[in-house]
Parts: sequence; structure tokens; C-alpha cells
Amino acid sequence: MKRALALLILLAAGAAAARAGDDDIRREVEAAMARNDRAAALAALDAVIAEGAPRSRIRSVAAARAALDLVGGPDGNLRAARILADTLKLDRTDNQGAWSIAVGLRARVIRDFDRPAAEELLRAMMRIYPEDLVYAYDLARVYRDGGSTDAARGVYLEIAALAPSETRARQSLALLEEDRGDLDAALTVYDGLIASGVAHESPDFAAHLSKARVLLRKKHDLPAARRALDAGLVAVRATPPSTQREEYLSRFEWTERELDQEEARRVSLHALRTRLDRVLALTAAAWLLVLGGGLVLLRRMGWVGGAGAQAG
Repeated sequence: MKRALALLILLAAGAAAARAGDDDIRREVEAAMARNDRAAALAALDAVIAEGAPRSRIRSVAAARAALDLVGGPDGNLRAARILADTLKLDRTDNQGAWSIAVGLRARVIRDFDRPAAEELLRAMMRIYPEDLVYAYDLARVYRDGGSTDAARGVYLEIAALAPSETRARQSLALLEEDRGDLDAALTVYDGLIASGVAHESPDFAAHLSKARVLLRKKHDLPAARRALDAGLVAVRATPPSTQREEYLSRFEWTERELDQEEARRVSLHALRTRLDRVLALTAAAWLLVLGGGLVLLRRMGWVGGAGAQAG
């Protein structure tokens, strides 16, 4: 009984000490902000995760809350992101609400386009929770919204390497390749998706359709577009009836009509060019005859000619 009581006293003392640490860091940051000393507040937060500093889950969570509640702005977001990354790295559970705060901060930095804090937090979440790809997709979104397409491309490549069966990242990667004008790279990605679909007996209709449209609308390679379209139609028609099958069948048939129209337009332009070339050739020949006859007449009149005309 005495031992149990002593244990309870120790636990209570530990909890009280932890709460004191909680109150200490918050009071320190609050005091610094009250005297308008933002640098001191940031230094206090940085000290919580400084190299060699003792780690306390309660103190770290309290510091993250203080960074968000009292400091705020990009500086507060960045400190909270660093503290939470350090805390979750040691214990990835939601103990003391660390993960919940991180998820709330994730929504805030994405909403506010706070790239430094987003990079800090999302990179850490990617490492700590590698099985959950949502953080990688979030980071790619931050980069894309900020116009950093190369950085977004790098994240999609990371996702593709981490999860080879993840098609969403590869599709996004192909679209980025299209946007930057590297159509061959985009087609390579689509070919990879198509091959993966065949290997897993789950045809990728979207990849087939995207490939055909790139060849038709951007590369203007009609024979290749026709081959891609035919392959896609074969893949769609080989699947059992379903809503998805009918939807993609409609999309393929619409693209096929577009291809038919483009082929007809090219045939018409070729015929027009052929007729125009013939007319131009006949016109040129007529002018040569006219000019040749005129030159003969002028020579007969002695206006132009050789030495004999000049001597007379």
C-alpha cells in the first residue's frame, strides 16, 4: 500500500514538473512578445530543440502551441513545424496532441501559401509516416501552387519510386512534362502507365487517352495518334460492361471523331495545295510564253538584239 502511494506521489510530482515546464516556456514566450522582443521569443522556441537540449514531450508541444498562438505568422509557423517534426520523430503517436497540432498546422501553411513552413513540416511528415502519401502530395501541391514545377516534379518522382503502383503521381508527372513542353518525356510516362496496367491486368484508360491526345493535339503526329487511339479502344472494349467503360468509350470515340476531322482537313489542304501548285505552274508557263513572244517581237523591231541591230 505504501509503495503504491509512493508511486502515485512520484507520478503526480512528475506531472506537476511537466506542467511547470509547459507553463515556463509559454510564459517565457508570452513575456518576450509582451515587451515586443520577437527575437527573444524565437530564441526561446529554438532552444527547445537545440542540439543537446533535453527533450520533454509536454514542453515541446507547449512550445509548438506558443509558437502558433503567441508568435504567429511565418516565424511562428516555421518554429512550430520544426518543433513538431523533432517531437514526432522521437514518437510518432498523438501523445499530448502532437500529431493533431501538426495536422492543423499542415492545413494552415497550405492555405496561407507558407512555403518554408510547409517544406519543413511536410518533409518531416513524409519521413515519419512514409506509408501515408498524402503529405508528399501536399508538398507537390505547395510547389505547383508556388510555380516551382521542377520541385513538384521531383516530389512526384519520389512518390513513383516509393510506390511504383501509385498511378496518380505518374499522371501528375506526365502533365508537368507536358506543361514544360517535353512531350517525349510525357509520352514515356504514359507508356510506363500503360505497360504497368497491362502487367497488373488493370488497363489504364486515362493513360491511353492522354497519350493519343498528346500525339494528336500537341505533336500533330496523326499516324501515331491513330495507333495510340486504336490501342486504347481495344483495351476499353476488352473490359466487362461498367460505368467507367462506357465513360471512357465515349471519350475515345469523341477523340476519334476529332482525329477523323483533322485527317480530313489535312487531305483537303493537300488537295488544295496540289491544285494551287498546278495553277501556279500553268501561270508561270503562260508568262514565259508571253514574255518569250514579246522578246522576239522586240528583236524584230530592232529595239533589242545583237550587234547587227546596234550597228544599224
